[in-house]
Amino acid sequence: MSGSFTANYNVGGDIDKVKKIIALEEIEKLDNVENVDNIKNIDNLQDVENVKYLNEIGKIRGFATKTQPYNFMEEFEIPALKDNYTFTMNLPSVDCEILAITLTCSGYGEDDHYDLFFNDVQWFKDWYCSEVKEGLFLGTSTYVYAAPANSAIKLIFKNDSGTQKKIWLGVRMLV
Repeated sequence: MSGSFTANYNVGGDIDKVKKIIALEEIEKLDNVENVDNIKNIDNLQDVENVKYLNEIGKIRGFATKTQPYNFMEEFEIPALKDNYTFTMNLPSVDCEILAITLTCSGYGEDDHYDLFFNDVQWFKDWYCSEVKEGLFLGTSTYVYAAPANSAIKLIFKNDSGTQKKIWLGVRMLV
């Protein structure tokens, strides 16, 4: 049996409120506009004539627009001391589309867990380690997280077991 169907839905959002950016002051006057701080990071705001989707700045959106894969991983050492350890991973100085963040931990204890922040926004709170490399998938072939240039990931690892270990934090992205 063959057939087709149509699905219509209204996504709404900030783009319905902001069609064109003339000055940052105009956006700050509007109610319920999110991500104004991300717009402030645009160096040449006066040259921006039209923002198609305000939601795309620092949000999950459909379908990747970039094609060049760029993946990297950093290793962090945790001493055999019960404490919280903070590590920062800086992303490239270009806009990118995040597909996944991976975390691998050697010799973790059952009570070891972490918090993860992306550009100072908490994405994971009290997330416990698993037996194998953990992919914190943010995107798929149809969804990606549009991240601005010079983004940063901050990991706060809570070494409640007090054992020595290594942490491998990786990012899968398109640039």
